[in-house]
Amino acid sequence: MERAFAERKGRDDQPHRQEFALAAGRFADASSEAPALSRRSATPGGVAARERKSTAQAQTRPRPLRHPRRFPRPLLRLRAQRLSRLRREGEAAGIVDIGVNNVQELLVAADMLQLTEVVNLCCAFLKGQIDPLNCIGIFQFSEQIACHDLLEFTENYIHVHFLEVQSGEEFLALTKDQLIKILRSEELSIEDEYQVFLAAMQWLLKDLGKRKKYVVEVLDPIRFPLLPPQRLLKYIEGVSDFNLRVALQTLLKEYCEVCKSPKENKFCSFLQTSKVRPRKKARKYLYAVGGYTRLQGGRWSDSRALSCVERFDTFSQYWTTVSSLHQARCGLGVAVLGGMVYAIGGEKDSMIFDCTECYDPVTKQWTTVASMNHPRCGLGVCVCYGAIYALGGWVGAEIGNTIERFDPDENKWEVVGNMAMSRYYFGCCEMQGD
Repeated sequence: MERAFAERKGRDDQPHRQEFALAAGRFADASSEAPALSRRSATPGGVAARERKSTAQAQTRPRPLRHPRRFPRPLLRLRAQRLSRLRREGEAAGIVDIGVNNVQELLVAADMLQLTEVVNLCCAFLKGQIDPLNCIGIFQFSEQIACHDLLEFTENYIHVHFLEVQSGEEFLALTKDQLIKILRSEELSIEDEYQVFLAAMQWLLKDLGKRKKYVVEVLDPIRFPLLPPQRLLKYIEGVSDFNLRVALQTLLKEYCEVCKSPKENKFCSFLQTSKVRPRKKARKYLYAVGGYTRLQGGRWSDSRALSCVERFDTFSQYWTTVSSLHQARCGLGVAVLGGMVYAIGGEKDSMIFDCTECYDPVTKQWTTVASMNHPRCGLGVCVCYGAIYALGGWVGAEIGNTIERFDPDENKWEVVGNMAMSRYYFGCCEMQGD
């Protein structure tokens, strides 16, 4: 055993290799039962695992496995003589080398010979070599050989590192079904849904002639209600291929019709559950807008309205200050529509406001939009069917029951009805509305 290791000690031509000494060391025939493996060394039938590192590379991290699916011979055509040679090598030297050049063939051979521990060691080696540039290749390889543990590991890795993975060459080599499977995942770690849309379009444009027919299928997992409308329209206008541009415009038009006429569309409830809700691992922000405060030890009657706005990042778990409101206020209503944050109404020093401000997370600025028909504070606000509704609240010196609706496309407020009862500082929400 020791002599076998000594004979190989001077060989440094394979720096990324693990050597496993098989004391009884024999591969069984593919048709026979695999020998029992254990971690005992220097005993008949036992297995000893050692990792050899040269002095020159003791402090060097092994280079990533760039293209794990590329190997000298086709994966599923591992011939009998290859298995025989592996078996003879194991019998003669009692050593199995695992490296970037043979790990895939060895994994297939070990699986065919039912050498479970060797399979596990090969999988562990691949997991240690994975990075954003080769994870797609390992994913396809594990799917091809039905190695569920490695497949689950690589899928999770792709989801967590999606933004890095989608910029690599291997991402463009995914099959249509593999791509759709990834794009449907709730676990994608993304900044916003627009990044998923760009990844899908990048895959389509790589070979547009052959992939154009998959446009509808590939874009189906995209949550269009979460895409910034102006940004999406600008992208579509820049598409050079006429047929693709028309297809995208048609998809966008169909989506808009569904959103604006939900009562007549049977797919409305489906859109609410699967299209409007952000993915679980998508980056999300929580905004604290305006309000009032008081000096430490002071009375609440001495409180003052605030214009400051803070944002909580679900990725970093930190609060940060963003651009302040143009008008300090408390008792305001806040709503999110089309990726924009709206601050509506409110009061300061007993003065009630009708003004509305809109915050764009991209430009990080507040802009003034159309004002309500009536000044309100302590109002209820919610979004429904692509519009913002402002209900009740203090309207002048009285508690109101009127309802106003804001259309962001027309930048206009209009009174649309009345509540059965006047109320203020109350909660309201939408049900099956966008």
